[in-house]
Amino acid sequence: MRIRFPVMAIAALVAASPSSAQVSDEAIVAAALPDTQFRGFLMRTVAGTDTFKRAFVALGAEQGCAAFVPAFQATFDKHLPTWRANMVSAWRAHIPADLLEKAVEAGPGEAGRIAAPHAEAVGGAMEASSKPVLTEASAEVLAALAERAKDVDMASIDQKARIAALETLDTRNFCGVLGSAATPAPQSSEDDEDRPGPEQGR
Repeated sequence: MRIRFPVMAIAALVAASPSSAQVSDEAIVAAALPDTQFRGFLMRTVAGTDTFKRAFVALGAEQGCAAFVPAFQATFDKHLPTWRANMVSAWRAHIPADLLEKAVEAGPGEAGRIAAPHAEAVGGAMEASSKPVLTEASAEVLAALAERAKDVDMASIDQKARIAALETLDTRNFCGVLGSAATPAPQSSEDDEDRPGPEQGR
């Protein structure tokens, strides 16, 4: 025996069901803060390498920042659209539609808290899609720095003085590239600490 539902009743059910399609990509970006997250991850990744440290010792703080800031910003601008798209996809795929609507309506201050139960799933999706982006972007910034530093005669500089000068810089916002951006998001567990997951509101 076939059970038939009136067409109007089915249409009413569909209309009443929350859909992630009702939430715009722009709204998710505003809530998830992928720009802040990508900038923070890129800075942390680059600054943690020996290439970065050697280049700044070779160039000194002033010339190092003069080389680093435009290279960082150009690379950030180049890869940000992909990072944003990956974040939007991760939020749509792993945060239930009703919760997604609540998160974007709450804004960036509360969105991370609302989405927190799904942070691990979102983080896993972002790691899979965006780790290659981060790797490529980091390599581009480091290559630009290395190119500027390659001709410096290390024997001709006071390396100890250079290192001392670098230690006076604000390592939380090196050369000011983070601007007023927040630090990268806390994740749902220690295992997820360095995973590019959802940005958590403070």
